[in-house]
Amino acid sequence: GSQYPGMLRDLTVAFPEVMETFEYADRVLADRFSRPLSGYIFPPPAFTREEEQAQQEALTQTNVAQPALGSASLALLRLLEDLGVGPDMVAGHTYGEYVALCAAGAIDEKTLLTLSEARGRCIIESAKEDLGTMAAVRAHPDTIAPVVKPVDGVWIANLNAPEQTIISGTRDGIAEAVKRLQVDGISAQSIPVACAFHSPLMAPAQQRLAEVLSGAEFAVPSLEVFSNTTGKPYPRKRREIRELLAQHLVRPIEFTAEIEAMHAAGARLFVEVGPRSVLASLARQTLGERPHVAIPVDLPSRSGLTQLQHALGQLAAHGVPLHLGRLFRDRTIQRLDLG
Repeated sequence: GSQYPGMLRDLTVAFPEVMETFEYADRVLADRFSRPLSGYIFPPPAFTREEEQAQQEALTQTNVAQPALGSASLALLRLLEDLGVGPDMVAGHTYGEYVALCAAGAIDEKTLLTLSEARGRCIIESAKEDLGTMAAVRAHPDTIAPVVKPVDGVWIANLNAPEQTIISGTRDGIAEAVKRLQVDGISAQSIPVACAFHSPLMAPAQQRLAEVLSGAEFAVPSLEVFSNTTGKPYPRKRREIRELLAQHLVRPIEFTAEIEAMHAAGARLFVEVGPRSVLASLARQTLGERPHVAIPVDLPSRSGLTQLQHALGQLAAHGVPLHLGRLFRDRTIQRLDLG
């Protein structure tokens, strides 16, 4: 649910590699949508609340949201690489695991985009009347389980942080579960997703997606890719990578275990390469007082250029060697007469 109209707008204007990534995604997926993918990401200005809502809903369609998030994350990855920032290990949250696999070289950029669109399309084509939805709950799974277990069509889907859990299910079921949780004094609210990811409702889509994955080219990752499904690094064999990724759509997300495993493997600087700052916040909640820094590259409430420089400043302060000359490329130089 991190997608939003206009995401990375400032960086797209300032850095050609960001714009070129969105243009590349438009070409790869040209026959999949009624307009270019970037048209959903950068729609015309909205002048009413209804127009804003319509633009958000268009971008939230799961077959649009997934490649949109993929292209945005890929654009940021390219920009950070030009600035000297590269990963020692990678992970993603739910759909973001596909981008993590791409960052590690397990799939190429074209495959990432085509699988992203196919993942969303498989869900839509497999759905009946109710695609379902999800809700975020500010509590530990053990606290939530007794409240939601009696509700038909609701499952615990994401273990995001010690005090944040996501439930997934039918729209009626989630509405009832949220009501019961709030009656018990537990904070719960719906999130802007198009369906009930990581629940049994995705089983028909998972079967279709497994067929798509069977025809995709995978390579052995060059970096450790930590899995949502197991909380551990991905296997090194192509067949096992496909099998694990095929389970991803219906299995719960073990994001807390994933962050814990990365920290145990030596990760201390966590950089969120995508829109918003949700994952940086979850990493902080998970690791608490243990040594770590979690840095978002994008904040919707702040200029994209300002937030990028804040992120680079934090990385530099923690000893990451940067190529800051990239910030000055193609800029005119004017000598100032201070006499």
